[in-house]
Amino acid sequence: MPATSTSLTRPHLPHKISARPRRPRPWRRSLVLMVGAFIVLSAAGLVASGEHSQRVDRIRALIDRGELDRASELMSELATVSHRSPDELIQRARLEPKGTSVEEYLKAALAGATSPRRRESVLLDLARYYQASEDLARLESTIRDYFAEFKRGQFRDEMARLQILLAERKSNISIARRLNLHLSKSSASSDTREWSRLNLARYGLGGGANSGRGKRSARRAALDLSSSHGSPSAPLALYLLATNDVATQNFDQAALNFNILREAYPHAIGGYDLIELISQFDPDRPVSSGEAERLLGSFYSVQVGVFSEKRNAKRQKARFEAYGEVVDMPRKTISGKKYYAVYVGRFDTPEQAAAFKQSLERSEKELFTIALRQK
Repeated sequence: MPATSTSLTRPHLPHKISARPRRPRPWRRSLVLMVGAFIVLSAAGLVASGEHSQRVDRIRALIDRGELDRASELMSELATVSHRSPDELIQRARLEPKGTSVEEYLKAALAGATSPRRRESVLLDLARYYQASEDLARLESTIRDYFAEFKRGQFRDEMARLQILLAERKSNISIARRLNLHLSKSSASSDTREWSRLNLARYGLGGGANSGRGKRSARRAALDLSSSHGSPSAPLALYLLATNDVATQNFDQAALNFNILREAYPHAIGGYDLIELISQFDPDRPVSSGEAERLLGSFYSVQVGVFSEKRNAKRQKARFEAYGEVVDMPRKTISGKKYYAVYVGRFDTPEQAAAFKQSLERSEKELFTIALRQK
């Protein structure tokens, strides 16, 4: 049998295939690293930005609640000035006790504000700062800049109110009246419209060349506002009416309006000042013959309350009958609403009424008023 031979041959490989692995090109590796780094840094930046925003929001909430010390502590932990956002600068301005620094923070916030909404907010804060610091020139300039930049801004009512206060501060009541008339018709807010109407009533009841008819119209407007229950203008209208009654020496009506104010709005500011105005009975001052005639047939009582519900007035009447003086509970009608006033005592002189009033206040730990009444 013939001999056979075998030969092992190496398989043929295509010339394009290499057994050695190919390395990535250098520029591709750099690109991959750059994209990865950008993604990581962006994510970290978003997280940091979110945490910063949350902390600023927390600071804002603390300031709104009056927790200024805690807000200051958190503020000191924030980033350096080069990384301060407009929101943070605004909160720093609210915490800053030094006036010039407040202005610097607000101006920096305005320069860094990119959204129109934020610019509006900062301009309003600046205007309020200038109004509080009585910088009338800068206040006027800021209001002008706001209205020039924001034709339909969300803070137009607030800026218009500051514009009215500016006109009053400059004793330009004619401009203030014109601005109030416009705001009372154009504002979408019922509170703002009532605020403007109250200002117009205040101008009408004030001094100057207002006619008797104009004063009566202004008083009717104030009475209408005083009966707007739930309106922020109602207690202001009652205060305005009471001070006008004092100015016209109608102390009985002034005491009535004060007691309505005290019953309906017990936390209203200015009540104690109003008591001092109403209680301006000076026993030592000379009495003219005309005033003596006016006082003829009158007497003095201590007014201890005015109530919208009769049962509450009866309860008060029974309580003060224990002091041994006559207690009256007449019904009065103001702006179509019935009230029940409670008066204690009938004294011939203001000195007697004042002495009894002091003894009542010591016993009851409350402040009362003296009313001049007709027999």
